[in-house]
Amino acid sequence: MNIAQDLQALSAVLLDSWSKIQGKTPTTQEDLLTASRISTRLTRLVGTRDQRPAVVAEATDQRLRAFTLMLLTYEEARGAIGYLRRREEDAESIAPSLYPGKGKRRVRETAPASPNAPQPATGSAPVSADTTQPLPVVTPAQVAAANAAAAQKGAPASKDPFLP
Repeated sequence: MNIAQDLQALSAVLLDSWSKIQGKTPTTQEDLLTASRISTRLTRLVGTRDQRPAVVAEATDQRLRAFTLMLLTYEEARGAIGYLRRREEDAESIAPSLYPGKGKRRVRETAPASPNAPQPATGSAPVSADTTQPLPVVTPAQVAAANAAAAQKGAPASKDPFLP
C-alpha cells in the first residue's frame, strides 16, 4: 500500500511542478500520468484484497440464510403432503427427508414402575412429587362432622372445608 501512495504523491508533486522541471528531467508528462493511473489501480487492488473477507462473510451469510429458508419451506411442504396423503401413507415417497438415515425421533418409552414404588391407597388423592405418603380424601360428611364438633366446643363453624 505504501508503494501506491508514494507513487501517487510523487506523480502529483511532479505534475504540479511540471512547468518548472520540463526539459530538465528525462521523465515526460505522459510518464507521470501513467504513474498516477498505476498508483490508482494499485490502491484499488489492495482495497479489494483487504475487503475480501467482508465480502466472503456477506456471501456466506446470504447463502446460509437462503439454505435455511429453503429447508423451512421444504419441511412445510412435507408437512402439507403428509397431511394430504395421510390415508395413502405415501408422503415419504413423494417428499423424502433431506436427511436420509436420520429417521423421525422415537418417543422414549417410560420405564415400568418398580414393584417397590409406593402406590396411592384406595380412596386417597395421588401422591405428590415431594412426598411419599398419600393425602387423605375429605368427604362432605367428614366436613359436616368436623363443623358439628367445633360447634359443640363453642367455636364458629367454618365454611371452608380445609380450615378446622
